[in-house]
Amino acid sequence: MKLFGIPVQIQPSFFIVTGLIALLYGSTGPAIVSWVVAVFLAVLVHELGHAAAARFFGFYPAIVLHFGGGTTQYSGTGRLTAWRRVAISLAGPGAG
Repeated sequence: MKLFGIPVQIQPSFFIVTGLIALLYGSTGPAIVSWVVAVFLAVLVHELGHAAAARFFGFYPAIVLHFGGGTTQYSGTGRLTAWRRVAISLAGPGAG
């Protein structure tokens, strides 16, 4: 799927691990679903922050949500300076 033109892949392991974490803390039924939705949205917004910054600097980002959370990868012909790398890194937490 694509969000704002950015490819987003969601691996089943993301939902499995997130649900298991909720179970470990004693959640049941609707609380598990609420937890999974909240974590999904939080991780997705975080990764979209990285992706938006990467796109701003001329890269082509792609997001993968997986068992460990999420990853934003980017490629392209943009110039990756140390300051741009820092800006892309900080954009994830800043989006939250």
